[in-house]
Amino acid sequence: MIELLCKSCQAPVRAATVDDLPALRCTNCSLAFGFPAQRNDQATLLCIAGDFEGSEFPIADEVSFGRAPGNTVKLRELKVSRRHAAVRREGNQFFVEDMQSGNGTYVNDRLVSRQELRHGDLVKIATTVFAVRLPGGRARDTQRDSQLVIGEKSIFEQTKFELEYKSHQTLLAPTVRGGTKEVEALAKANDKLRIIYEVTNKISSILNLETLLQEVLRVVFEIIPADRGAILLVDEESQELQSSVVKLREDLDPSEALIISRSIVSKVVQDRKSLLTSDTQVDDRFAAVQSIISQGIRSAMSVPLICRDNLLGVLHIDSSRRSDAFNEDNLQLLTGIAGQAAIAIENAKLLARIERESQMRSDLQRYLSPALVDQVVTKKIRLDMGGTLRKVTILFSDIREFTPLSEQIPAQEVVSTMNRYFEVMVDVIFKYGGTLDKFIGDATMAVWGTPVAHPLDPLLAVRAALDMQKELFVLNCRFRSEDRRPLRMGIGVNTGEVVSGNMGSTKRMEYTVIGKEVNLAQRIETLTRANQIFISEATYNEIKDWVRVIELDPTTVKGIKGPIRVYYLLAARVDDDEGDERREHERYKFFVPAVAIHERSGETMESAVVDVSRGGLGMQLLLHPSHKIEQGDALRVRLAMEGFGDLGENRGVVVHKNSVFETDDLNLAQVGFHFTEVGEYFEYLFSGEGPLTARLQSSKA
Repeated sequence: MIELLCKSCQAPVRAATVDDLPALRCTNCSLAFGFPAQRNDQATLLCIAGDFEGSEFPIADEVSFGRAPGNTVKLRELKVSRRHAAVRREGNQFFVEDMQSGNGTYVNDRLVSRQELRHGDLVKIATTVFAVRLPGGRARDTQRDSQLVIGEKSIFEQTKFELEYKSHQTLLAPTVRGGTKEVEALAKANDKLRIIYEVTNKISSILNLETLLQEVLRVVFEIIPADRGAILLVDEESQELQSSVVKLREDLDPSEALIISRSIVSKVVQDRKSLLTSDTQVDDRFAAVQSIISQGIRSAMSVPLICRDNLLGVLHIDSSRRSDAFNEDNLQLLTGIAGQAAIAIENAKLLARIERESQMRSDLQRYLSPALVDQVVTKKIRLDMGGTLRKVTILFSDIREFTPLSEQIPAQEVVSTMNRYFEVMVDVIFKYGGTLDKFIGDATMAVWGTPVAHPLDPLLAVRAALDMQKELFVLNCRFRSEDRRPLRMGIGVNTGEVVSGNMGSTKRMEYTVIGKEVNLAQRIETLTRANQIFISEATYNEIKDWVRVIELDPTTVKGIKGPIRVYYLLAARVDDDEGDERREHERYKFFVPAVAIHERSGETMESAVVDVSRGGLGMQLLLHPSHKIEQGDALRVRLAMEGFGDLGENRGVVVHKNSVFETDDLNLAQVGFHFTEVGEYFEYLFSGEGPLTARLQSSKA
């Protein structure tokens, strides 16, 4: 069995053998994996997981793998050695050989140094997996062809032995002390212990669950004369037994169903007892049950698979040769083997779960916050990764005049500057529960409302936009102290219905949103100047009781029919209380560049207003440089909104000071400012309920 993850919806998808890969589709979202059909004239290695997924490599004489140049397949993972492994043709045979790599080469999840390859084998190097395809090969398997049926009626009624499960199972049956019987019992127990020890050695190193289950049945068939066998595991979601692996003796018809008594399975599960049963073919009550007669079942054993007192499933074998094919010793031995198999199964399932969660984390961390990733992995929230129509809020940010800036500084500095910028912006997006959609050059696209939705998504998006401008102001102060050029950013926000989901080719999928509302958000962003945040009418209507804006003149944008209304975002309420009882104490997250003048020294400082209390009580300022500022100092503050005229002067005193950065070259602080004289702008800002319009519009420069 081959298990892969759907690139679209992340659902596990299984193929019985390598021959089924070309037709493989996700059963959840119907996405075709697109693996190529097998070549009939050439041996190949088909990559089914890793960077080369979907690519096929012919095996002429040798295919080499490693990180070093010159390898046929150059793998980039750090766990891959420079020359890791090679697949070679020797006459009509094919062999894989590990080249003394640091982390080993695996065939069907077994560590190998050199091994002959057969059609359908899986070769694993780090996380890259290749399926072996040989001309004329067919990965036939009785596990694939056989069908297991849990019968509605009991086909066994003569239970010969029961063996109750105990956490410390004894291998020694009760005997009379002394004499030959005790010696014989000890010899039998010793044989059982030796067999179980050998079985444990064979299965304990197998990490793939499907391979492990097949190996368990194989070794059981070697030890006990069974004709048919099956392992049923408890499904983690439905908690019902499901057929996992079926094995038949070589001379039996693999298309014939293996029937297991429902009453026996229920008894094994409920009582946690191992059962040895004989047939009832001589009983007239079963004369009409043709399936039982045709199978000729005469003896069977069913044992529970239990690890740490958790029931994992049932191991069942039967024989059609004679009714006394199995005895009590066989039952004890099979129970002991089942105990070791259960431990190996639990370990394999745990490893598979860890690998799935690790891969899921790796995929999700590219666009979701760590907190959301944890909730998704632990299944506290469910992601809908398929194509769906959802109402979302989209944020676009872009650096102003970046192209000429990048032409004036060394390439290495451009990369360093942008990496630091993106790091800060992504942290803010994740802080407010946004999804990072993509970077487009120097632009950033983020989304609220998918794949996880929140009732306040539009408000969270505009709060994030204000914080992004604030954090860029702080970053620019650091850039200046390092003699780097500052960056200026504009942000556009829009709300509307989009199509969301994993999109792309089978080789590369990305979670994204598409639609006209995405285009409108990007167009609105192009209208902004440095330090500005514009929001659409749709976004404003969602949160108008929570924000303070300037309504701009209707304008037209490329690709959108007719004029659109756009609002200049200034502030968003910090609290989430929708009642009126706290309105006099409301605080607004704010961002407007400003110039602050220190009354005592006359020094002019670069500033930004980042927090304002309703009613003109006070505000929070970022000041740079701030080393001369002390509590009680008087300041004059003028807003510096690009595109607007004189917005009035505000006077007040510093009531507290908190250092943000303080070095020899950088002294940035956030100070509390209490108004003593409120300028016209701030007085108007908090005097009405609607957007600011006429008075500010008439003052435009």
